[in-house]
Amino acid sequence: MAGQGICRLLVPKKYGGMYETVRSLPICVVREELGRGHNFAGASIATQGLGSYPLVLAGSPEICKRFLPKVASGEVVPAFALTEPEAGSDAGSLRTTVLKEGDSYRIKGTKCFIYCPIYRPSCQNRPYPGDQRDLRHARRNRDPWL
Repeated sequence: MAGQGICRLLVPKKYGGMYETVRSLPICVVREELGRGHNFAGASIATQGLGSYPLVLAGSPEICKRFLPKVASGEVVPAFALTEPEAGSDAGSLRTTVLKEGDSYRIKGTKCFIYCPIYRPSCQNRPYPGDQRDLRHARRNRDPWL
């Protein structure tokens, strides 16, 4: 899909996207056409959008500059993790929390049914020893948790 420019639909033009802003109609048309061949192909572009659109809407300029060009090129395939064992997909009942600790963050909670789990580029559904996460170490070692 990246080779055909489809991933460029997911990000604004200033980050390598196809249009000035992310537009839903072209994504829907592409999703429908991809779905003719295989439903996974059609669903994958939608779930990648679920993973990248929060960055488009609320990501800092630094984060957008770092990740969105990679989404547009297909180098990064965003994942989306909403569903929790106790809450299902009810966003109002989620229990996962994020705590800022110095210059980093700690995520505490459990997710299941992670969309685009084949690629696992930005999350991993396993506990980390000691309930702490050294992101510098993970980046150096290309840990799939990131």
